[in-house]
Amino acid sequence: MDNGAPEELPSSCAGTWGASSPEADGYYYAGGPPGAPHGLAIEGCASAMAKSVGVQFAATNGDGPGTYSMGTIQYTDGNGSTWGVSGDSFTLIVTQGPSFGTPGGAFDGTFTANVSHGGNAAHMLSGSFHVCHVHDLLAP
Repeated sequence: MDNGAPEELPSSCAGTWGASSPEADGYYYAGGPPGAPHGLAIEGCASAMAKSVGVQFAATNGDGPGTYSMGTIQYTDGNGSTWGVSGDSFTLIVTQGPSFGTPGGAFDGTFTANVSHGGNAAHMLSGSFHVCHVHDLLAP
């Protein structure tokens, strides 16, 4: 995953919406005041422990299969350091995914990303995913 090294991230990530699931997960998020963002989150970590190696995408306006490049990405490296700032580039391609509001099934796809601390140091990430669709996050 990081700079070309393959790595499996089979677990949910600590402190995330999908953390109640034991597996890597995906879900839609929506709600809040008029104009609030909505989208698709895909996340996987090496384990459910805090600061575990992992990657989390929030694809703004993600609403099913498609290609997304707006939103945020966060990568946690092997030292527990978090990478990813506003403006870091990514491409998230969702090839298969269930509908909004229907937990179950899976999201499948691929990704590439360049995550940084906002300076010159960066990690190039790429990989594929097959994650469980957990309950969607609907803000009041």
